[in-house]
Amino acid sequence: NSFYPPDYLFYLSYLVRGLKGHWQIFNPLSEDGKIGFWVIHWPYIIIGQLSRLFSLSAPAGYWVGVFLLTCLIVFSAYIFLKLVFSAIDKNYLVFPTLFVYLFAGPFLKVQQNPFKFEVWRINWYYQADFFERISTIPHHLVSNWGVMIFFICSLTFFNSLKKENFLRSSFLAFFELAGSLLLVMSINPLKLTYLLPALGISFLYGIFANKRIRFASILVHSFLLIFLGLILFLFGLYFQKNVA
Repeated sequence: NSFYPPDYLFYLSYLVRGLKGHWQIFNPLSEDGKIGFWVIHWPYIIIGQLSRLFSLSAPAGYWVGVFLLTCLIVFSAYIFLKLVFSAIDKNYLVFPTLFVYLFAGPFLKVQQNPFKFEVWRINWYYQADFFERISTIPHHLVSNWGVMIFFICSLTFFNSLKKENFLRSSFLAFFELAGSLLLVMSINPLKLTYLLPALGISFLYGIFANKRIRFASILVHSFLLIFLGLILFLFGLYFQKNVA
């Protein structure tokens, strides 16, 4: 967590680069240390730039960023749940579900001693943890916010599948969806191991569950998903080059 001094100071060092007016991350230990890149820790550059704009110190900018990003995640979760439950006319479930989303934790193990508590260690790799929502580390928060935006954009993409005049709305939804996945991938690529299968399964379910979808719409959306895969593959090469 951010209270571990080496990690905390490491994140602040990137934020200070933004405070000094830099727009890229540099690795001084690499052979091409003068070539900047934008992966993993780039949110600190943005926070640093905003801190410079509002005359905040690096620690103050860090914690203001944590607060604002947390608010952004909660608001995005509310928007997503509002869209989901409005579609089935069950708006009364929005706030109870939001409460569960914010405060649910890992599953408890059943113990013989009723006063002993232990949780299942489901976070086999913390950056792909399904239960990771609110954190005190800004780049984790940005990634988590990207996942929530992905859910919202997925709804838009699937809704465009059912429209009569689907062409414009499908391309707009595609760019939104691609942007959300690139946002997540730029920080935690491992999260795509469950986001992409979920997207593919949902797309297939939507096709077979709704018989009124036009064949032309299915072809266009299928092409867009294949093109999305190509974009993510190329960005993956860029990511690998800058973290290897």
